[in-house]
Amino acid sequence: MDSHLVYALVNFAIYVGILTFVLRRPLKEFWATRAESLRVGIANARTRRAKAESEYTRLSSRVRNLATEIAELKTRMQNDGHLEKQRIIADAQEYADNLADATKRVSEQEVVKSRYRLRKQAAGLTVNQAERILTQQLNDADQERLAKEFLDKLASPDLQLIEGGLS
Repeated sequence: MDSHLVYALVNFAIYVGILTFVLRRPLKEFWATRAESLRVGIANARTRRAKAESEYTRLSSRVRNLATEIAELKTRMQNDGHLEKQRIIADAQEYADNLADATKRVSEQEVVKSRYRLRKQAAGLTVNQAERILTQQLNDADQERLAKEFLDKLASPDLQLIEGGLS
């Protein structure tokens, strides 16, 4: 062997020996720390994996049941909509009935008022017509005869009995 090669190998062995002696404690701590951090990392990874698998299982189950949930929700919404429609129709019918009753009462009141006004107007017209006819047809002789009949009735015994019975 070549002396130069032997010299390089011996030099390398001494260098490795010195490095091993000097760096033994720091290397031991480094590898211990490194091993511990790997153990912690692996434990954390296992915990995260278990959580992820649990979440995956939960979401997979939910996705499988999603079609059923959607169908149930759709049915529930249709039923709620139908009930709301019936309630709105019932409220509208009640309002329409109340409005019809109120309209009927108001129209009946207006008919009664109109009849009263017509009767009052007809009575006024009748009295006016009767006055006009009496004024046109009544003469002095008729007025004297009517006055005499009125006075005779006042003097009649029937009226005195009524007055006597009242006192």
